Amino acid sequence: MDEFYKDLYMNVFKKWICMQENLNYIIKEHKDFIQIESSYGIAEVAFNLYCIIELKVVSKKKNEIDFYLYSNEYS
Repeated sequence: MDEFYKDLYMNVFKKWICMQENLNYIIKEHKDFIQIESSYGIAEVAFNLYCIIELKVVSKKKNEIDFYLYSNEYS
């Protein structure tokens, strides 16, 4: 896929996440990642070079990673 579209799709996904609204969580946008915090845990969606997206969810109760996923869908 064309490099232009890789960057475009990643930016659209990032903006889509930030547009979500719910009283059960708070979304904070940072330069290279988005943090989503609820009473149960903290999720981070990281946007890395080469259009790699990483998702990590840390449990507040256990203070450990409950879920981790990375995607390089457009390689």
